[in-house]
Amino acid sequence: SGLKAAVVTVSDSAYKGRRADRSGELAVELLRGLGAEVVGYQVVPDEALAIRKAVEKFRDEGVNLVVTTGGTGFSFKDVTPEALKPLLVKSAEGFSEAMRVLGVRFTPKALMSRGIAGFLSQTCMLITLPGSTSGVEQNLKFLAPLIKHAIKMAGGGGH
Repeated sequence: SGLKAAVVTVSDSAYKGRRADRSGELAVELLRGLGAEVVGYQVVPDEALAIRKAVEKFRDEGVNLVVTTGGTGFSFKDVTPEALKPLLVKSAEGFSEAMRVLGVRFTPKALMSRGIAGFLSQTCMLITLPGSTSGVEQNLKFLAPLIKHAIKMAGGGGH
């Protein structure tokens, strides 16, 4: 596919080793299953600077897709959207709206996800997923066919 991806898990407890990072590991597995080459994976605490640094590092290393998991809820500790929104050069509201619409079919709690999507550069897309394995799976499988097309379009490719 030529898609180079990286996964960033945002979780204090996984960062401190208190629990396994099931959602991030699942994202890596699903992306590989979709034909992406996963070239990066990192677990960071729920801190805006740490989140931003990890995402910027992967963007600067030339990945086409950065997927984050966690930190998109209503908790005061959930700062993923706030940390990453300033990095977007172009937003992709349709992706984040679709994630909530899709998710609400499985659980009303999907409306409590504040996940965002967009482009970190002309060739690098960002998708922030919820921290649940079901949220990661449903959203990645649903968005997969659109991701490659979106990246191609952003890079100047035709319809």
